[in-house]
Amino acid sequence: GAVFAHEAQEPTAATESVPAVAAAEHQEQGADEDKEEVSARLAVLALLTEGDAATLAVVRGLRPAQARKIRAYQTKHGPLQSLDALPDILGKRFSVRDFVRQNMAIGT
Repeated sequence: GAVFAHEAQEPTAATESVPAVAAAEHQEQGADEDKEEVSARLAVLALLTEGDAATLAVVRGLRPAQARKIRAYQTKHGPLQSLDALPDILGKRFSVRDFVRQNMAIGT
């Protein structure tokens, strides 16, 4: 059958760069979020996507066991496309908004 635009397959991790992922994350943000929070979201997403264990240690609110879960997820599924995937990886009680607010300094 016909393939509609909304059914198009997402780019794979191998074909999409971190800046492209960051740009997509930026576009998903509501207009009411301030620039600092958006900047922090982008910076944290980049760290979680590219950072090694030592780099992830500087991320506030992220325990070593959680960092390992994120690494395992990315090994299996490719880079995080959005911070909004974190509750699915780390548990529904994980608050992305609180996590970003704890890491505001990373984006500045």
